[in-house]
Amino acid sequence: MTLAEQGRLRIILDNSKEHVGGTPEDQFTNLFKQRKKNPSDIVRGSFDRYSHDKVFVVLRSGSAIQVLTGSTNFSLTGLYVNANHVLVFEDANVGNHYNEVFEKSWQVLSSNKSPSKAAANAFSGTDVATEPYESRAGFMPKMQITFSPHAEADINNILGGIADRIEQETHSAKGNVIFAVMQIARSGGPVCMKLGAIHATQSVYSYGISDAPEGVFLYAPGHATGVQVTGKPSQVTLPPPFDEVPNLPGHEIHDKFVVCGLNGNDPVVYCGSSNLASGGEAENGDNLLAIHDADVATAFAIEALGLIDHYNFLDRWAKPKGARKKKSSAAGSPTPNTNPVKEAAAHKKSGKKASFRKKAAKKAPPKLGRRR
Repeated sequence: MTLAEQGRLRIILDNSKEHVGGTPEDQFTNLFKQRKKNPSDIVRGSFDRYSHDKVFVVLRSGSAIQVLTGSTNFSLTGLYVNANHVLVFEDANVGNHYNEVFEKSWQVLSSNKSPSKAAANAFSGTDVATEPYESRAGFMPKMQITFSPHAEADINNILGGIADRIEQETHSAKGNVIFAVMQIARSGGPVCMKLGAIHATQSVYSYGISDAPEGVFLYAPGHATGVQVTGKPSQVTLPPPFDEVPNLPGHEIHDKFVVCGLNGNDPVVYCGSSNLASGGEAENGDNLLAIHDADVATAFAIEALGLIDHYNFLDRWAKPKGARKKKSSAAGSPTPNTNPVKEAAAHKKSGKKASFRKKAAKKAPPKLGRRR
C-alpha cells in the first residue's frame, strides 16, 4: 500500500470466481483504490480462466531492471507450505520484455470483460503471445520464454516441443528426465501424457513427483523402471520422531518444472507458472521458460531429487484409505520386520539411484545475469 500511496505501483489481480465475492482479493482491491495516488492503478482480470502469472517487474526511470517470476503464489501457503520455485532476472532485456507483456495484458484486460474467450483471444493474437522471447548472447543463458493465452497452433508447437524433448531422452545413451509438476493426471496435452507414462520406460532415468500423478511407482532395487511419487500421500504411519510429519492443507507440490538431459550436451529446464497442460495454455495468463544452462538445470534437479526422496519414503509408509490401524508391538513402535528407517537405509545402500537430502532452510532463488 505504501507504493500505491506514492503513485509507484500498478497491479493485474485475478478475478476468477474463486477470488471474488468478499474475498481477500476484493478487500485488497477496495483498500488499494482508496489509498492509491496516480499513476498507481489496479485491473482485475483473468483472460478465460485465471491470471495465473506470478510476476514482479521493477522499473527505474521507465526501464525494467529486475524481474521475479516462477511458480510461487504470493500467499501464506505459496511461500511457506507449497514446494515452489522463484527466478530472479537482473537483465534489462528480459525485464523490458516482461514489462511489454504486462502492458499488453493490461490493455487486453482493461478493454475486455473476463473471464471470457474474447479476452483470451485478444491476447493470443498479439506478438508477445505468438513469438517466443529469445535471450540475447551475453550474460544470460540460452533461453526461450512464451506467454499465454495461446491459440491452438501455438499450444501444439510449445507443448509438443517439450514432449519431443522428453521422448528424445528415452533414446539417448544417458537420457534422463527429472520433474516436479503439480498435476499430471486428468491434465490434457502431450507433456503430462509423457510424464505420466515415462516411469515404465527402462531406457531412461526418470524421477518425478506430482500431487496428482498417474500412479505411485516407488523405487525398487534391481529394476530399471523409473520412480513416480505423490506429494499427497494418505495417512502415513511412521515411528517416532517421523510420526510428527503433518498432513498439510492444499497443495504440497505446486512446482511446474521438468529437467531433461542433465548430463548431456544440452541440459534444459522447463519452468515458470504454466501447468504444462493444454487447457491452461489456452485459457490462462502464464509464462513458460526453457532455460538451456547446466547450472540452472542442476539447481532444479537437486530440488526435485530432495522432494522425490522425501515423498518416496512417506509414500512407502502411507496407510491405504479405509485400512484398519495395525497394532504395534509396543506403544509408539513399528510392527516387527517393518522398520521404515532400516528398510529405507537398505534401499539406499543397494540402489543405484542417487539421492540428496533436502535442506530445511529455504535456498535463495538463482539470480540470472548481472545488475545493470
